[in-house]
Amino acid sequence: MSKYNVIIGLEIHVQALTESKVFCTCKNEFGAPSNSNVCAICLAHPGVLPVVNREAINQIIKAGLLTDSDIALYSKFDRKSYFYPRTIRSLSLIFPSRLMVKFQSVVRVSQAR
Repeated sequence: MSKYNVIIGLEIHVQALTESKVFCTCKNEFGAPSNSNVCAICLAHPGVLPVVNREAINQIIKAGLLTDSDIALYSKFDRKSYFYPRTIRSLSLIFPSRLMVKFQSVVRVSQAR
Protein backbone atom coordinates (compact mmCIF):
# COMPACT_ATOMS: atom_id res chain seq x y z
CA MET A 1 0.00 0.00 0.00
CA SER A 2 1.23 3.50 -0.85
CA LYS A 3 2.11 5.97 1.89
CA TYR A 4 0.26 8.71 -0.06
CA ASN A 5 -3.48 9.31 -0.32
CA VAL A 6 -4.77 10.69 -3.60
CA ILE A 7 -7.26 13.51 -3.07
CA ILE A 8 -8.98 15.05 -6.08
CA GLY A 9 -11.05 18.20 -5.66
CA LEU A 10 -13.60 19.57 -8.11
CA GLU A 11 -14.85 23.13 -8.30
CA ILE A 12 -18.30 23.27 -9.85
CA HIS A 13 -20.16 26.45 -10.80
CA VAL A 14 -23.94 26.61 -11.18
CA GLN A 15 -26.35 29.36 -12.17
CA ALA A 16 -29.31 30.24 -9.95
CA LEU A 17 -32.64 30.57 -11.77
CA THR A 18 -33.46 34.13 -10.73
CA GLU A 19 -35.15 36.95 -12.62
CA SER A 20 -32.45 39.45 -11.69
CA LYS A 21 -28.68 39.26 -11.33
CA VAL A 22 -27.06 38.25 -8.04
CA PHE A 23 -25.65 41.66 -7.00
CA CYS A 24 -28.10 44.13 -8.63
CA THR A 25 -31.67 44.39 -9.91
CA CYS A 26 -30.84 44.14 -13.62
CA LYS A 27 -32.79 41.55 -15.55
CA ASN A 28 -31.11 38.15 -15.88
CA GLU A 29 -32.21 37.31 -19.42
CA PHE A 30 -30.62 34.55 -21.49
CA GLY A 31 -30.08 35.56 -25.10
CA ALA A 32 -30.40 39.31 -24.51
CA PRO A 33 -28.16 41.54 -26.65
CA SER A 34 -24.72 42.19 -25.19
CA ASN A 35 -24.56 44.94 -22.56
CA SER A 36 -28.33 45.53 -22.67
CA ASN A 37 -29.12 44.51 -19.07
CA VAL A 38 -26.57 46.60 -17.19
CA CYS A 39 -26.53 49.37 -14.61
CA ALA A 40 -23.97 51.37 -12.63
CA ILE A 41 -23.55 48.43 -10.23
CA CYS A 42 -22.89 45.95 -13.06
CA LEU A 43 -20.39 48.36 -14.58
CA ALA A 44 -18.71 48.85 -11.17
CA HIS A 45 -18.86 52.63 -11.26
CA PRO A 46 -17.11 54.32 -8.33
CA GLY A 47 -19.28 54.71 -5.24
CA VAL A 48 -21.96 52.16 -6.12
CA LEU A 49 -22.59 49.27 -3.77
CA PRO A 50 -23.96 45.89 -4.80
CA VAL A 51 -27.02 44.51 -3.03
CA VAL A 52 -27.35 40.73 -2.93
CA ASN A 53 -30.39 39.06 -4.52
CA ARG A 54 -32.38 37.41 -1.72
CA GLU A 55 -33.87 34.73 -4.02
CA ALA A 56 -30.40 33.69 -5.19
CA ILE A 57 -29.32 33.30 -1.57
CA ASN A 58 -32.42 31.20 -0.82
CA GLN A 59 -31.69 28.92 -3.79
CA ILE A 60 -28.05 28.49 -2.77
CA ILE A 61 -29.03 27.57 0.80
CA LYS A 62 -31.70 25.13 -0.44
CA ALA A 63 -29.12 23.44 -2.68
CA GLY A 64 -26.80 23.18 0.32
CA LEU A 65 -29.50 21.63 2.48
CA LEU A 66 -30.44 19.15 -0.26
CA THR A 67 -26.83 18.00 -0.55
CA ASP A 68 -26.26 17.76 3.22
CA SER A 69 -23.63 20.50 3.06
CA ASP A 70 -22.37 22.90 5.72
CA ILE A 71 -24.33 26.20 5.75
CA ALA A 72 -22.36 29.16 7.09
CA LEU A 73 -24.08 31.51 9.51
CA TYR A 74 -22.01 34.34 8.06
CA SER A 75 -20.81 34.91 4.50
CA LYS A 76 -18.70 37.74 3.08
CA PHE A 77 -17.97 39.00 -0.44
CA ASP A 78 -15.12 41.31 -1.44
CA ARG A 79 -15.04 43.57 -4.47
CA LYS A 80 -11.66 43.56 -6.17
CA SER A 81 -10.53 45.79 -9.02
CA TYR A 82 -7.92 44.74 -11.55
CA PHE A 83 -6.21 47.08 -13.98
CA TYR A 84 -5.68 45.93 -17.56
CA PRO A 85 -3.47 48.25 -19.66
CA ARG A 86 -5.21 47.40 -22.96
CA THR A 87 -8.71 48.32 -21.75
CA ILE A 88 -10.23 51.72 -21.10
CA ARG A 89 -10.95 50.97 -17.47
CA SER A 90 -10.20 48.34 -14.87
CA LEU A 91 -12.26 45.20 -14.26
CA SER A 92 -14.13 44.91 -10.98
CA LEU A 93 -15.14 41.50 -9.71
CA ILE A 94 -16.91 40.29 -6.59
CA PHE A 95 -15.35 37.27 -4.88
CA PRO A 96 -16.58 35.32 -1.89
CA SER A 97 -13.96 35.66 0.84
CA ARG A 98 -16.06 33.51 3.16
CA LEU A 99 -18.29 30.93 1.49
CA MET A 100 -21.99 30.73 2.19
CA VAL A 101 -22.34 26.99 1.56
CA LYS A 102 -19.52 24.46 1.67
CA PHE A 103 -20.69 21.68 -0.59
CA GLN A 104 -18.84 18.57 0.36
CA SER A 105 -19.13 15.08 -0.96
CA VAL A 106 -16.65 12.28 -0.47
CA VAL A 107 -16.37 9.37 -2.85
CA ARG A 108 -14.05 6.59 -1.80
CA VAL A 109 -12.40 4.57 -4.55
CA SER A 110 -10.67 1.34 -3.71
CA GLN A 111 -7.37 0.45 -5.31
CA ALA A 112 -7.33 -2.33 -7.90
CA ARG A 113 -5.36 -5.30 -6.64
